Amino acid sequence: ANALDDAIASYAMAITLSPQEAAHHALLAAALDRAGRSDSAIAAYEQALLLEPTLIGTYTDLAALYEETGRADDARALLDRGMLIAPTDVQFYVAYSEYLMEHGEVDRALSMLAVADQIAPTTDMLVARANFYISQKRYDDALADLALAIKKEPGAIDAYLALSNAYQKKDDTKRAEQIIE
Repeated sequence: ANALDDAIASYAMAITLSPQEAAHHALLAAALDRAGRSDSAIAAYEQALLLEPTLIGTYTDLAALYEETGRADDARALLDRGMLIAPTDVQFYVAYSEYLMEHGEVDRALSMLAVADQIAPTTDMLVARANFYISQKRYDDALADLALAIKKEPGAIDAYLALSNAYQKKDDTKRAEQIIE
């Protein structure tokens, strides 16, 4: 057996010992998903949310799995439910906005990022919004957000990587390389 099979067996045993522990179900689901066992992973994620509806990371993991298995309506409904469960979770706003961007809902994604910025103007949120701006070729907006992110947290590697990416997309490879150095 490989390490993934061992992990699945371990999580299954943990569930046998503590069936009401939602985290065990979520861990089993993640392992099953990595093993390509989508239907079993979905069932385990759903059980985790039944046991503990506030496991907000599980919403995004299960929504991604729904999406991969052609259940886009279920993914959207689940993310909407997650918004009701965690209306101030900035990480969830960022994840949901990325989902919206992937589905062409640019205005709604931007609105969601603006709300996240009001709740907690974190470096991660600024980088997420900058990456969105880069994808929309709004480089000046991206550079402004990244400058704020770096000012707020000078060691934010993700901000520097996004800044380099923005300059590469703007065809300014010299500045992109200087940032990485």
